Amino acid sequence: MSTFGLVLPLRIKAAEESVSVVDAAGVRAFYVYTCAEPERRRNTNRLSSEDGASIAKIAARALTDRMERG
Repeated sequence: MSTFGLVLPLRIKAAEESVSVVDAAGVRAFYVYTCAEPERRRNTNRLSSEDGASIAKIAARALTDRMERG
């Protein structure tokens, strides 16, 4: 267990309209909303699925690095 209350390893999990970073216990640590439709994406300030996955990877790496350093 870390200071964040998360358990390594962290995983990236994609849903229909979101991408999440989930720990080994199933706790969602981070998520972003996504949308496949460009017009709706602009109107709702959501990301594309690809951008959401990229951001989730960055967040997972940052959280993992911080947790491993203590």
